[in-house]
Amino acid sequence: MNYGCHCWLVQQCSPKITASKLAVAHIQLNSRGGADEPTRHRIYEMENAVQTANSAPNASDLFCILMKRLSPTGEHLMDMYTAMSDAFGHRNWWPGDTPFEVCVGAVLTQNTAWKNVAKAIRNLTHRGVLDPLALYHMPLNDLAELIRPSGYYNIKARRLRNLLALLVENYGGDLDALFSIPVDALREELLSVKGVGKETADSIILYAAQKPIFVVDAYTKRVLQRHGFVDEDADYDAMQELFHLHVPQEVALYNDFHAQFVAVGHHYCKKKPLCRQCPLSTFHDEPTLMRLVGES
Repeated sequence: MNYGCHCWLVQQCSPKITASKLAVAHIQLNSRGGADEPTRHRIYEMENAVQTANSAPNASDLFCILMKRLSPTGEHLMDMYTAMSDAFGHRNWWPGDTPFEVCVGAVLTQNTAWKNVAKAIRNLTHRGVLDPLALYHMPLNDLAELIRPSGYYNIKARRLRNLLALLVENYGGDLDALFSIPVDALREELLSVKGVGKETADSIILYAAQKPIFVVDAYTKRVLQRHGFVDEDADYDAMQELFHLHVPQEVALYNDFHAQFVAVGHHYCKKKPLCRQCPLSTFHDEPTLMRLVGES
């Protein structure tokens, strides 16, 4: 596998090149040493562009990031990420047009498939109420009816109203004001809302606020357990900490990494796994593969 050609930075190759993205590219290059010459050249071109534009946070911060080496666990996780992204491509997740739409989707996606959430969001959009103040002032029964396709609509209407109360009553309905507070404080605020758990809060922080926090879901837990990273009784915080400690804390990387786990979990790492076809099959030894797929 040519790690350079599938380097996360080059896959992302964003419209906005940042020092942290260049840092991840250098970490990838240094930890694997296998990039082809065109990939190296492109990364150095981007580095020069950032330096010329003087857009790096500061030279010492960038230097510290560039010098950071991935741990063996980090290298293993990044190898898995590369294998998944080779198979699925960049996932372009979360499918929301605005940060507020992402927040609404994060609540509605609880215990349902995304296609059902999309129907509910379309209802809100067509009614012209996909706005914090409009939804906050809407009668609860009307809100519940609009989000009916998402399932558990009465419960989700109350949960969404609770989140809207935080946003409107404490921040004047201004998401930018809410998202301007530090990550830890933002997480505490979101978790104080009845009906917003860790996965929902972290989805809002990562995908709407664009702050680096890793989202853990059932697919993530299943993949991590089957690959021996965590025990069966590992809790949410332990699994999240695994990524915070060993994977560069970059928003776009955390975004796509989580989305890759969802893709693997949906297509292959099911309750009855399809390990032989999975892009992560090479990360298991043969006895483990046989045990997981129930072969004798």
